[in-house]
Amino acid sequence: MPCEAGGKQQRRLTRWLPERRLYIRSETGTRHVRLSPLAQAGAAVAIAAVLSWTAFATVAYVRGGLERSELEERLAARSAGLELRMREMAGRQAALEAALAELRREKASLAAALERKQERLAEAELRLAETEEGAALLRERLAALTAARSLAEERNAALERGAGRGRRARRGARRAHG
Repeated sequence: MPCEAGGKQQRRLTRWLPERRLYIRSETGTRHVRLSPLAQAGAAVAIAAVLSWTAFATVAYVRGGLERSELEERLAARSAGLELRMREMAGRQAALEAALAELRREKASLAAALERKQERLAEAELRLAETEEGAALLRERLAALTAARSLAEERNAALERGAGRGRRARRGARRAHG
């Protein structure tokens, strides 16, 4: 049975690929090579394998190139996006630096204004201390004058009392003499 199956296949192969003879000429003579149906089938399979591998390799190469180009496009898009973000960040950085410089100028002007106000406050405190010192001296002088006045009033009252007694005594002496 296996022989019959092998024989059928051989006949089919012979029908599709009949035996061929190749004549090869050279300078010295002519030779011929007999190609059996099996050798032709093997050569056809080898050629088909080489063509298949070439097609596969070509497709893989093209596909890899397409993937690479797609990847490069995505990378370029990301790179452009990053560059845009970097420009935006640089703009924000510049704006923040300008705002910081403005705040520093404002801080300096506020510090100068505060220093001027502190100087005026120190001057006002000095004037207040001088005024309070003057007021204390005036109070002391007023107290001294008030004490002197009281003493003078007491002396005056004592003199008037003494003078009144003296007048009465003089009047009484005048009356007695008179």
